[in-house]
Amino acid sequence: MQFIRYIEHLSAELGDHQLPLNDHWLKASGIVRADAVHYDLMKELVARIYRQNKCSNPGHPVELETILDCLGQLHHEMSESESPDFEAMELLQWVGEISVVLFGDLMNSEDSDFGDEVVAS
Repeated sequence: MQFIRYIEHLSAELGDHQLPLNDHWLKASGIVRADAVHYDLMKELVARIYRQNKCSNPGHPVELETILDCLGQLHHEMSESESPDFEAMELLQWVGEISVVLFGDLMNSEDSDFGDEVVAS
């Protein structure tokens, strides 16, 4: 699945309050609008997914395993904090669940309307 398609579908599932998207962005860290409930977290997550999937453009494919690694890294960093934000940690878990379902649906669908290649590990 392409990076931009993944982020658009994730935003649709999470809602505009959790992952509002800028229409025009130049860097992955600029795709999340500042009015996101957990702006810093979502900005970091999106940038990490882009970077760790070695994306060079919005149409670059992303892998489920890499996305889950990013989520796990952030969750671990937050859990090690002196004052963990449990609501934000639940949001990361929700992103993981949505991602697994989204990639699973794409892999199980013979007639996908996404028009992208699916990369799953």
